[in-house]
Amino acid sequence: LISPVIKAAIPFVIILIPWIIITSAYFGTLSIRDPDYSKANIRSSSSIEYEGYDLDYTDKDFWTSPVLQTITKDPMGYAGLLVKKLTRLWKHPYNDFRQSFILGPQSAKIYHFLIIITGLFGIFAFMTDSGKGLILLLLLPLYYTGIHVIFHALARYNLNAMPFMIIASSAVMIIIYDYLNEKLRLRQTAIIIKLSLFLAGLVVIFLIPERIAVPLLGKAGAVGMLLAKIVIFMALLYFLYKELYIHIGRKAMTITVIPAIIILITISIPSLSADNWAEWKCRLDSPGQLAGVRIYIPDGFRLQPGEPVRIGIDLTGEKGVGQSGHPIGLHINGQRSVLDLSRPPINEFYYRKMTYNVFQSILGVDSIQMPSWRFIPLNPEIFNQLLDESGYIDIAIDNNNFGRLDLRGGYNFGPKPKVNMPSLTHSSIERYIEKGDPRIWVDYNLSSDSAISYYIEDTRNRRPEFNDLSGSFGKQAGRYRIVLEIKRLNEARYYF
Repeated sequence: LISPVIKAAIPFVIILIPWIIITSAYFGTLSIRDPDYSKANIRSSSSIEYEGYDLDYTDKDFWTSPVLQTITKDPMGYAGLLVKKLTRLWKHPYNDFRQSFILGPQSAKIYHFLIIITGLFGIFAFMTDSGKGLILLLLLPLYYTGIHVIFHALARYNLNAMPFMIIASSAVMIIIYDYLNEKLRLRQTAIIIKLSLFLAGLVVIFLIPERIAVPLLGKAGAVGMLLAKIVIFMALLYFLYKELYIHIGRKAMTITVIPAIIILITISIPSLSADNWAEWKCRLDSPGQLAGVRIYIPDGFRLQPGEPVRIGIDLTGEKGVGQSGHPIGLHINGQRSVLDLSRPPINEFYYRKMTYNVFQSILGVDSIQMPSWRFIPLNPEIFNQLLDESGYIDIAIDNNNFGRLDLRGGYNFGPKPKVNMPSLTHSSIERYIEKGDPRIWVDYNLSSDSAISYYIEDTRNRRPEFNDLSGSFGKQAGRYRIVLEIKRLNEARYYF
């Protein structure tokens, strides 16, 4: 073990030492790269609140906030962040712009997944082999993983280690092929049943989302699904261990236990994050459909001159909807107007970083297809007048009889004032690449949790009544993400 490691380290040292000497001389301090960039990297990648993403725009205290204190204040949160970055590094292939060659992007995700799972067991299998230099197949993926779990973790950073994962995966796949070929040659039909059950278990573990049971049980449904997956995984692991033990004896423990622990951790911790289970969508694609929120404001809460208020609606749609010529319908306390989301003042609140325009151009999508908050300024005097008249602000949307709109909501809205949801201000193109939504999920304190979400569908060719808060299954378990954001003269912000 020591000898191959030393031999591998020699070229590494030969390259690294001159690099450090030249870089340190240039910057006037011991360094490997620009010290300011390194500090920025460790700061952004260690942010528990923003999940280690490189934000489009940083907070004012970015350069002064103590990184070590952030970690020591919430060590469990930081450990969870490391797990999320591990998943972020290896879960998907590097295909930021969703290009394809022969096979489509979704197919690439499938065979990447097969390579990573089999390769994970393969690199630890090399630990049990005494072959010369095989330990490098373990050390190199571990090196790249260790570096990027501490710093930034994106799919493109797994490229240098992928050849070794492919080698390890190939070895495992050959073993699987030989194993099945032998069993089938001996006409052991029981193996077909076992294999079918094994594959079905893998489908449940990796393809069925935890949120499938959330509409009925809330977060308990996500926890229940996760526990079911863990039980199934342990059963599959036991089957694998028994089969390996027959052929390699005690070495089976080394091959199975460590990869199993890694897989259990990576499917457990991200699964219970609100952005994994709490979100749902209400689709508006027919005439007469209406969805909205009636927000009750505490008595005495009124705006002073110069205090802005805006409506935030978490909304996406098919291409062209909400754009010039195809506006959407907005209802405020029963009064309907039409909105063109591509024109001021609404489009002025859209992502301002040029990177989003680049991705939209390459991917062939427009702004309504990009997950985003659609902000609509509301006149403070009208806000006060509506409260004086009704005591609430009722906000609803329709598709204006064109195309498809998806109004997003969350199951995690409840009796507590704090809710975790997509940020109104913080976003990262890195998160869009990974999850298809650039907004970081953060905690907000709602100044009032008194709100009713409703869905109306005109199925009898009659005009929907304004007060008809007819139920739609599952919707009242949470709330549409339609919020009011108010900025006081003292810079304090209130959310309803």
